[in-house]
Amino acid sequence: MSQQSIHDALMERLATLSAYGASGGIAVTGWSMQEWFGVIGLIFMILTFIINTYYRRKTHLHQIFMQEQARAVNIDDDRAAS
Repeated sequence: MSQQSIHDALMERLATLSAYGASGGIAVTGWSMQEWFGVIGLIFMILTFIINTYYRRKTHLHQIFMQEQARAVNIDDDRAAS
């Protein structure tokens, strides 16, 4: 059995499973694909907000740290010059 035929069989199986999974999800919840995509979009929006907030806070704290370091160096320089 060649590598290509294994790949084709696997892709066919995955396509079948995803189609049945989507159909089962729609049958169980009664939601259309448009509603599912809306929910998925909301989930990604919330995740993006959380990740963005985390990294903005991290950047802000780093900037504060760098400013405090610069002040400490300036104070040390002023004392050394005196």
